[in-house]
Amino acid sequence: MPLRSCEVSSVYDNGGETFDRFTVNFTAANGNRHFSYSMDEDGGKRANGFCQYIGAEHYEGAHLGQRIAFCQLPENVRKKCERICAQDDKDNNP
Repeated sequence: MPLRSCEVSSVYDNGGETFDRFTVNFTAANGNRHFSYSMDEDGGKRANGFCQYIGAEHYEGAHLGQRIAFCQLPENVRKKCERICAQDDKDNNP
């Protein structure tokens, strides 16, 4: 079985100060590629939800809120992160 091409490397929670409450940073398994998503507490699941790719880099810092563990994310957000990595697997392991 091939290795997953990415994993969550850090998560920030701004406590709901903005619509894009969570910033999730991903790192490629080989460490040479980074990307980030911003999403609401539902992981963009609702029709008016929010989940957006925000760049090919890591976003860090107090302005994003408190750094939290992946397991502290709501279940829908954790599932969305798993789907993001699954899609990354398809895109980068032809």
